[in-house]
Amino acid sequence: MDLITTLATSKFPFKYKVFKALDRFGALSGELKLRVGGKDFHVPADQWYFWQLRDATRYQEKRLDSLCRLTGEFLADCHLLDLGADIGAVSRIMLAKMTNIHAVTALEPNPSAYRYLKANLTGLPIPAEALNIAVSDVSGLVNLERDASRQSDHSGFVRPDANGTTRAEPVDSFFTARCQDLLVKIDVEGQERAVFLGAQKTLRQARRVLLFVEIHRDVVDRTGISAEQIFSAAEAIRPCEWYLADPGTPPVDRARPFFDQFPARQYDVIGVMPS
Repeated sequence: MDLITTLATSKFPFKYKVFKALDRFGALSGELKLRVGGKDFHVPADQWYFWQLRDATRYQEKRLDSLCRLTGEFLADCHLLDLGADIGAVSRIMLAKMTNIHAVTALEPNPSAYRYLKANLTGLPIPAEALNIAVSDVSGLVNLERDASRQSDHSGFVRPDANGTTRAEPVDSFFTARCQDLLVKIDVEGQERAVFLGAQKTLRQARRVLLFVEIHRDVVDRTGISAEQIFSAAEAIRPCEWYLADPGTPPVDRARPFFDQFPARQYDVIGVMPS
């Protein structure tokens, strides 16, 4: 184990000060070499969140445990479609915890994060494909707004731009796998409604679908697209019931605005589309 990974996974009492000093001097341009499911898991060394965790399998632990439980109860063998996959943490952790995911297709437009995603999906015991594209409702070019000084920018987003350098595609144009059950994780920083508009064929042809959608008040304010508009775009394809991934929270009441029910912050919302 290299020195940076040893520091990141230790209980060193002044670890944050060490992290900030190393970051300031440009010493965190490499990777942490962690393990998930008995296989290598590559993480940008400049991601403090993983230094805090020490163990990558604890990433969003409670929420992912809820998603894994629902997936096991609701879906049989399924294909995981990971939209806005970043470095592939959700895909890898779910694969380590579950046995009913038989294939993964993961998209990430950020070229720096995509390098880690591709490495993290290589050598898995199931088919796994990483695509360096954005997702939208139409094919075209977009501009990726991101912090290029970081290896992975979780708040990066895309804007339509005919002169952009990032390709965007609707799900229906690239996802050709025919599967009975489908698990779709959507973390696309403002493209949520566009995802559904461009995935109608895919979502209709699956027997059962489980959605895992990030809803963030800051993104709603930036785009002007409400949580209700996102939910309605999915419901226009097929019936869907909505629940928060946070354990112990009530179901989403579609008769009331989402942010009248819950404080203004980020939420992972699970959508259940039965057969």
